[in-house]
Amino acid sequence: MSKPIDIQILEIARAKVANPKTWTRGCAARDRRGEEVAAESAEAVRWCALGAVGRAMFELGAPVSAAQSAFRRLDGNASLLSISAINDLSGRKAALALFDRALEEALT
Repeated sequence: MSKPIDIQILEIARAKVANPKTWTRGCAARDRRGEEVAAESAEAVRWCALGAVGRAMFELGAPVSAAQSAFRRLDGNASLLSISAINDLSGRKAALALFDRALEEALT
């Protein structure tokens, strides 16, 4: 049995955030020059926590509802703004902790 799509989204997004070379802050995604681009752009090579979830949804061809479920798992009662703030202000390790907690709770 395959994993639910929202869990697959979280796993793919976590991998993007885990690698310092594919993580960013301050916008959803950046290209090779460091310029801001859409998370779904073919030019995107680095993503923030929010952008990584959007990109994973795009890569899987998942519906928006699956990404919304992934966001709810990522930061239960908080808004997307707080996920962004954790990514941008607290950094990559703090963003990874959100993914790890969400995945641990979902898989237990």
